[in-house]
Amino acid sequence: MKSLSYLLLPSQGMRTLRVRSGPGTGLLFELNPRWETPTWDGSYELEVQRVLQERLKPGSVFYDVGANFGFYSLLAARQSAHVFAFEPDVQNAESLERHVHLNSLGAKIEIIRAAVFSTSGFLALEPADSARGHGNAHVVPNTEHSHPTVKVPCTTLDDFAREHVVPDTIKIDVEGAESNVLKGAEKLFTHSRPYLICEVHDPANASFVEAWLKIRAYELRWLDTNSGFPRQLLAAPK
Repeated sequence: MKSLSYLLLPSQGMRTLRVRSGPGTGLLFELNPRWETPTWDGSYELEVQRVLQERLKPGSVFYDVGANFGFYSLLAARQSAHVFAFEPDVQNAESLERHVHLNSLGAKIEIIRAAVFSTSGFLALEPADSARGHGNAHVVPNTEHSHPTVKVPCTTLDDFAREHVVPDTIKIDVEGAESNVLKGAEKLFTHSRPYLICEVHDPANASFVEAWLKIRAYELRWLDTNSGFPRQLLAAPK
């Protein structure tokens, strides 16, 4: 499939495609078949898909932190969970909104056009690179940087949950800012104790995230067998 897409499609061509296998079978997305084949064929982060399929039920509340174009948000909504999808990047948020409507899941998904961080307010974001399909935006530290950035609103999970329904499951994929997301979720993880799937991007984040969750009496399991990064961590309250 991937070889054929290289031959037939331009490098930046987008097509509306239906997921062919896995828990997401049948969902429709606008994808670049050349670069986003795992999403199209259903093999994308399959262990994460399976955990969400098992965990989420009618009435579940799912926070998708770093929703990107919405694969997990739509998967959760089709499980009849109520979804809050956090996506600060303009292009990704617009793609997410199109996918919600394309799959008729608007009643189950609320799109929050903001980043999640350790403090609420505003932060600098390096927009996603869409040259190979749906790219990932990056939070930029308060230092000099060479790439253009945009100013976006941000919230902590504690601040957001104070005004909204508390989640029972959270997925975090924020391209290296995962430690900062947890720093803003002290009350949520102490009192509400949601399940967590967290993509960890480097050893420094791994060290912080593991220690932070263990102190709060969470059991941890890596969902992938490789030792390199990024890796998917599953955390369940004891």
